[in-house]
Amino acid sequence: MPARRAPRSMRWLATTLVAVLVALLLANSAATLYARILVSRAQAALDHQWLRSQTDASKLLSAYVDQETAERGFLLTGNAIFLQPYAPGAAAATRLQRQLAAALATDAPGTALLHQVVAAHAAWRQLSGAQIAAKKAGTLSDGQIDAGALRAKTLFDSLRAKLARLSERTSFLIRSELRHISAAQSLADVVTAVTVALALFAGSFAIPVTRRVLTRPLALLLAQLQRVERGDYQRTVRSGGAAELVEMAKSADQMRQSLLRHSDEVAQAQRTLTLRGERDRLAADLHDRSIQRMFALGLSLSSLSKRHPELSPDLGPLVDETDRGIRELRGIVFNLTRDDETTLRHGIDQMVRESVRALGFAPEVEVRGPVDQVADESLVQEFLAVLREALSNVARHAHASGVQITVSTDGDGLRLVVSDNGVGLSEGPPGHGIRNMEARATRLGGTFDLRPGAAGTVLEWGVPVGRHSGRK
Repeated sequence: MPARRAPRSMRWLATTLVAVLVALLLANSAATLYARILVSRAQAALDHQWLRSQTDASKLLSAYVDQETAERGFLLTGNAIFLQPYAPGAAAATRLQRQLAAALATDAPGTALLHQVVAAHAAWRQLSGAQIAAKKAGTLSDGQIDAGALRAKTLFDSLRAKLARLSERTSFLIRSELRHISAAQSLADVVTAVTVALALFAGSFAIPVTRRVLTRPLALLLAQLQRVERGDYQRTVRSGGAAELVEMAKSADQMRQSLLRHSDEVAQAQRTLTLRGERDRLAADLHDRSIQRMFALGLSLSSLSKRHPELSPDLGPLVDETDRGIRELRGIVFNLTRDDETTLRHGIDQMVRESVRALGFAPEVEVRGPVDQVADESLVQEFLAVLREALSNVARHAHASGVQITVSTDGDGLRLVVSDNGVGLSEGPPGHGIRNMEARATRLGGTFDLRPGAAGTVLEWGVPVGRHSGRK
């Protein structure tokens, strides 16, 4: 069976959620910034290159037309006034051609078209320049003028056609940049939409996760703590969800167990006080009434025996029996008034409380029979020494999570059984502590047994009580 995965902490969950949201925000910001950069670059290219190129191409056409009109008017009329736009048009054409060359430097097709336009313009200029010079010299006949005008028109139409293709290229470049701008804006819109959708999904996912790992476990833990507050110490406090809630539940359950132990101790102390008061009352009644009456009865029988010597054989045993009864009643009174801290049960309770820190838990104790009537102090000390050694062995070697202690007596024997749910007996010879427990049992005429149990180890130690009852 696979090991159960440890619950995630609230810090991990909060960090993960924040990290997801921050990642989405950064992705959106990066995509938006990238789209803005693309739009800015496309807009700059559109404004400073292609729109200007289109404008320059239009102006270049005007400059070419100015030259062609001036040249054709001069050839037809011979009036030099028609040549006034020719030189400025040529200068403007040269300037605009340089500007177009700079603007189209990054576009190879546009640059090639511009070279064709410049070459066509140079060819037309060469022909038109020769015709103007010949006209000024008066060497052209009307037939030559008509033929030259026709050739010039053909070259100029070719120039205009090439310039039209260049204008179409600039229009294409403008449309391309507009598409780039639209695509960048669409990309930004798509990324924003996707980011918003992912953020909504993360938010909708965070709600059930928060309910599962925080809200519901916290409500369950609160309900359990409220039951404990109302005095229900028997129910275990448990919680799922985040690791912090699990730890809080463990701590609360430990406090519940502590309160339960303290409540048991208080109840035990109250029972002990009640029992001590009842024993003191019973001892006082025995001393003040029963013993006094027995003592008075013994005096009466002794006096009757002295006054009637013939009854002495019959009254003597009665007087002796009365004395034995008085001694037994005084022994009972002594046992009733003896301090509880000297009893075997008190020693067992104290030993169990001292073992909690070493074991990590409180052993379960069951007492059967009148163990407090074991009056032999040396036997009590031997018994407590064995119990101490048994609990110490469990704490050091058993790795147990539970120990059951059973102490029983039937008046003739005292028996101790310690069973745990640990790892069981280890291989090899017994240790020093086990040999000591066995030696104590042998010395006191008892028995010792150490064997595997259903889970862990079972230790049995028993000694007779009668042969030690006279020791003080």
